[in-house]
Amino acid sequence: EQQQQEQPQQRQYIPFSEVGPHDVLLGRGQRSYDAQGTILFRRLIAERKEEYLAATKIKRKKEIASELVDHVRNGLDPPGRFLRLVTEAEKAASKGGEPGAAAKPGEDDGDQQLWCLADDKQCLEKAKMTLRQKDTKDTKRDQKAAASASAAVKVKVAEGSSEGVGNSATRGKAAGAKGSGKGKRGR
Repeated sequence: EQQQQEQPQQRQYIPFSEVGPHDVLLGRGQRSYDAQGTILFRRLIAERKEEYLAATKIKRKKEIASELVDHVRNGLDPPGRFLRLVTEAEKAASKGGEPGAAAKPGEDDGDQQLWCLADDKQCLEKAKMTLRQKDTKDTKRDQKAAASASAAVKVKVAEGSSEGVGNSATRGKAAGAKGSGKGKRGR
């Protein structure tokens, strides 16, 4: 498959203007996070997260992640792709070795950003990482208003009292015995 591509790096470069509605953008930054395909991917992840976290076998966890990647690639119309940002070194190599020709890391060069297909291992790792990831305020932003309101109530309860908060009662007992709350773990 890679031999069929014509570029010396054997990568097909995709400008941001050609990123499709189901393409998942790997990497950091607002552009990747807010991409329509990435938002859809997080929603698909949310549907399977409980099953993933409940799975006790690594093989089953890998199957769930693979199913999600496969769904993006083959179960959507149009099919989605997993794309990663082309590095400065890759850009320079494709332009004949001029390192200054590419944007510096962290700079937003807008529609000039180039993306390439992520390999299967990167796609699977992205799915597994996202499945493991704790919900953050950014993830909650993508959820429906009712779920966001529920999360806000949980935060207020956690700030207002120790009821229902993890091991706080246990930590308090340990702190009373030793004074530090750290116990003898690790000695």
